[in-house]
Amino acid sequence: MCDIQLEIHESVGIGTEIQGVATCVSISENILTFACEIHDGPRLVAASVIRRNLVERVTFLARTAAFTLMSQQQSH
Repeated sequence: MCDIQLEIHESVGIGTEIQGVATCVSISENILTFACEIHDGPRLVAASVIRRNLVERVTFLARTAAFTLMSQQQSH
C-alpha cells in the first residue's frame, strides 16, 4: 500500500452492520486511487482515500498462495 487518508465522522456500536463502498477514481503511473465511504444506514461513518500500487495478477496470486500455505503449516 502506498498511502491512506482516513476521516472518521461518527462511531458505531459493536455488532453494528455497516456498508462500505470503494470506487477507483484514478490510475496514474501504476498507482490506483480509491475513494472509500463507510455508512451506517444513511449516516456517513468514515471516508478515506487509498492509494496503492498496481499489482500484477499472477504475482499477487502466487504470493497469496504462498502465504496461505505458510499459515496452514504454522497452525498444524
